[in-house]
Amino acid sequence: WFEAAAFCNELWRIEKRPEDQLVYVQAGPRSPVTGIHPDHASRSGYRLPTEAEWEYAVRAGAVTSRPHGQSPALLAAYAVCDGEVDKTQPVAGRKPNDLGLFDGLGNVWNWTEDLYTTSGIDGGGHGPLSPNQDRSKRGGAYDLRSAKMRVAFRNFGRSDDGQVNVGFRIARTL
Repeated sequence: WFEAAAFCNELWRIEKRPEDQLVYVQAGPRSPVTGIHPDHASRSGYRLPTEAEWEYAVRAGAVTSRPHGQSPALLAAYAVCDGEVDKTQPVAGRKPNDLGLFDGLGNVWNWTEDLYTTSGIDGGGHGPLSPNQDRSKRGGAYDLRSAKMRVAFRNFGRSDDGQVNVGFRIARTL
């Protein structure tokens, strides 16, 4: 999670955008992320999506448990899951959702900005940063059973623990 947050800041800097719009606190370029700016919601820098933002984008307006419909038979056309492969796959190897988003479900888990709580999305907020935090991740990965592969399924990982089946998406407040 910390590396994903640092990447968001670094990409912002590479694009030579205003430093005062960075979302994550760093002592300088390539230094560790140590916090989230208190006014992060009003900053336009790149960041990880909240759980609610992630779900909105992946659901793509669907009211079913999966953006392509309920049928488990359709899942293989949209998601890498069920251990059909033994490692992550290149992005966009399956069909996109109705918003054009690839790999919303399956392939790799996606870090979100939020702390993980059992009370559900928006329950933990962003919180202060510290090592060993449980941060929410969404979307499932290549090794997740298809029965659990649905938009509302949530999991967590330690914020300072690298995992081979976790990636991230970038969001921005406009």
